[in-house]
Amino acid sequence: ATGADLIVVPIDTPGGELQAAFDFGNHVFNELRPKARVVFYIKNQALSAGALISLSGHEIVMGPGGTIGDCQPIFMVADGIKEGPEKIQSPIRAVFRKYAEANGYPVALAESMVSKQLAVLRLTLVDGTTTYIRADDFESWTEDEKKRVKARKTVVKEGELLTMTAREAAAFGFARAIVESEEELGRL
Repeated sequence: ATGADLIVVPIDTPGGELQAAFDFGNHVFNELRPKARVVFYIKNQALSAGALISLSGHEIVMGPGGTIGDCQPIFMVADGIKEGPEKIQSPIRAVFRKYAEANGYPVALAESMVSKQLAVLRLTLVDGTTTYIRADDFESWTEDEKKRVKARKTVVKEGELLTMTAREAAAFGFARAIVESEEELGRL
């Protein structure tokens, strides 16, 4: 409304309610992004709903001790915690895919923050490029496609949820920069 061309949003949360995260993320993605560059600054943590929200902007900048990830839906039940069913995980993965595609983040890694059954491989191709792919998608590649792979490494094992340190987020292409302070953030 003020005509700003940059919005920096500090975020520090262990997570929260899913519908509120969807609403916040949709507002950023549909209303703020078209008007200004939106940068989320994760000094400490953006876990669960915080990860979803952080991916909705244009960029992520992190503090050196920051973490992002683990957005598997959970429910409190009488005897502890219960994982959300596929019916809930599927639309969350779709939102993560949408935000990842819009920002050039590795889609398979984004999805692996939501569903622990998704193993992710890092493929180094013979042309020198690197890509991340779900292991189940790689299995459907033809033999000719697989011959283009120079090296293959599992970066998220089946049964794990992706939660990244600041350095990992930068290496995987999620964090644009790691800054020591808000002053340093202001100089980017």
